[in-house]
Amino acid sequence: MQNAIESDHGSFWHRRFLTVYDKPEIATQDDRAKQNAKYRQLYVLRSTLLRSEIRYSDGKDAREEKSLQVLLGMLVQSFSKARGDVSAGSKNLQLVKNFVKNHNIHIPFMPGRSHRRTKQGAAVPGETFMSSKLLLIVQCLLAADVLCLQSGQVTFAFTDSQKAVYASRGRRPLFASYGGVGIDLELLVHHLTFWKYWLANDPQQALNGGFRQLIEAERPRYWESKLNNGESTFGASWKGTYAFLSDHARHVLPLNHRPGFHIQDEFPGEDNGMPFQDLNLRIVDEEAHFWPDIFDLHFKNNEAYRPVVKTRAQHRLIQDEADNTNSIRFKGDGDDQMDNFLASGWLKSLPSQMGVPGWKHMTMMKYYVEPDTGVINDGNLWAYSGIVLPGSKIIIGRWWRADGSEDEDSGPFILWCVDP
Repeated sequence: MQNAIESDHGSFWHRRFLTVYDKPEIATQDDRAKQNAKYRQLYVLRSTLLRSEIRYSDGKDAREEKSLQVLLGMLVQSFSKARGDVSAGSKNLQLVKNFVKNHNIHIPFMPGRSHRRTKQGAAVPGETFMSSKLLLIVQCLLAADVLCLQSGQVTFAFTDSQKAVYASRGRRPLFASYGGVGIDLELLVHHLTFWKYWLANDPQQALNGGFRQLIEAERPRYWESKLNNGESTFGASWKGTYAFLSDHARHVLPLNHRPGFHIQDEFPGEDNGMPFQDLNLRIVDEEAHFWPDIFDLHFKNNEAYRPVVKTRAQHRLIQDEADNTNSIRFKGDGDDQMDNFLASGWLKSLPSQMGVPGWKHMTMMKYYVEPDTGVINDGNLWAYSGIVLPGSKIIIGRWWRADGSEDEDSGPFILWCVDP
């Protein structure tokens, strides 16, 4: 048996690996023996992890970190195609999904091992939980599982997440680096935590009933092809919602320091059985794109819309990244509480984040026209700035009322693709 495994330069491990996992990126310049040795090493590493019992907290423990690196590699290499063959699915992604079912990796902001505990074992309320960037980016890729129906599952740090998603563009931009190329991953996970709380946790929550009534094909889902930068297929049919606060709540929220207490969020259609909006998008060329000056005016200070160069070094970084990005234009229409609206915007490809490709920045204006004249109602403009997660199936970000007021009315939104 041992001789059979080691014969033919160890090609047994090559064949065994490809029966279980998607084809990995292994240097082709290596001789066959070296390649097969790498297949064996990676097979043992992944298989050991997938059988392990790991309780995730903040991602900073050495065992957590090692497992996260393995999972991240599996996710990035999902849907890889050998010899150009079209894959009907991803072995890697299915294995990760199965792993998630038996672990808590998809629960954001779990208390770290160093956090104080109550006598009942729960984390002391009010403590801030700082997750590692590696855990954050894995949770962004697991967004479909973060948002899946998990009745009764606890949500950690919701007050912190609520404050983060309602913070103004100036206080908490989507991008954490100059030029709009480095995404604030922690902010994205705060958005996921916010929507997990309202959509997926408790049947008594405002949106949960409507979310449960959706069939599986109408809920957030994973990507269906290899992750890559640049142009990729972008869905046409989207479903989603947004949250807002009353004027009083908007001013009180920053002052809320009571552990476990949050200000009441509001949602369109939560009382009339129409909690979700439908949006149809179509890619258009430059001639068909609609972007009047009034739209440009409200976006000129938006993150990643006009890169801000701070130093020569940062200028070089921005120029290098800009060379690797491209923008595509889109138009759309939808229905919000039986009111028909139009939309127009841009999708800008972003560079890889921590080695993960496939991110995009969405800039969109939602607007209404007067039915009699077809003129834009410039008092009813709603700007959207969001991050398209790798795979282009889920978009999360911030909306704001584009009226030019200093006291900005804004909040979080989420969209997910429901293409058949």
